[in-house]
Amino acid sequence: MNKSPKRPPAGLPDKDTLLAFLREQGSAEKTDIARHFGLKGGDRRALREMMRELEAEGKLGTRGKKGFTEAGALPPVGVADVVERDVDGDFFVRLVEASADAPRALLVPDRSKPGPAPGMGDRLLVKFERGVDGWEARLIKKLDSDRSRVLGVIRKSNREVRVEPVDKRSKDVLLVPAAQAEGLKDGDLVVAAIEKGDQRYGPKRGKILETIGKEDDPRAASLIAIHTHSVPTGFSEAVEAEAEHQELPSLKGREDLRDLPLITIDPADARDHDDAVFAHRDEDSKNEGGWIVWVAIADVAAYVR
Repeated sequence: MNKSPKRPPAGLPDKDTLLAFLREQGSAEKTDIARHFGLKGGDRRALREMMRELEAEGKLGTRGKKGFTEAGALPPVGVADVVERDVDGDFFVRLVEASADAPRALLVPDRSKPGPAPGMGDRLLVKFERGVDGWEARLIKKLDSDRSRVLGVIRKSNREVRVEPVDKRSKDVLLVPAAQAEGLKDGDLVVAAIEKGDQRYGPKRGKILETIGKEDDPRAASLIAIHTHSVPTGFSEAVEAEAEHQELPSLKGREDLRDLPLITIDPADARDHDDAVFAHRDEDSKNEGGWIVWVAIADVAAYVR
């Protein structure tokens, strides 16, 4: 709990003083602000008007149902949901009781903490800090969440949009609001969260967390495994920069066989084209009617050291 700052002289604060108070407190309700500055009667009405002006100017944000905070600010410690994953596999969190325009924060991994790493939809207790490139969140504790994640396929009909789980053992078919389904197509692979509600019968309600691909994508099985186990799908800028500055291996001590018309026979979704082959007649008289078969494999050791 934050310590209350020294009480100022009673009277309506100016806008800068009010924002400084919210910055120090993290957030506060109108009654707390009025009590702190000793406002009564007409001054309380003037405070409400000032806060409406600050909201219109984009300098005041909301926190929960009644709280207010400086726009773009985050508290030192807060409860946040994992809401986004970028191409490098980095996760971003957003404060739970924050306005829609609240900044997201990069979740900085802490490999010293035991247990599974956080994933999409997880609820965390984090410490917020301003980093060089924006807000960062450092994990304090992974919290138990009322929401469960479902990896499923979008099914659209005239009346509803459903998420059918890819795990056939699961019975959690979810209904999602039409507004969330805009832009989604039948057959999209998504990660959804089961929303807590009062309904006792019928399908559960869900919220789309992430779209990861298409059901008929040749890589669908790989995509499902990647997102089930939170496997990163890219590299950091530092790693890519290091790779770009590496010297290419030379052909010293090797025979250049790049003129051979090697071929590979691989499925459409192959990413590792290995075991290339080529065959031609052997012109050696000692092997009349014979063939020479070349089999080429990737020499990974020449590139990775």
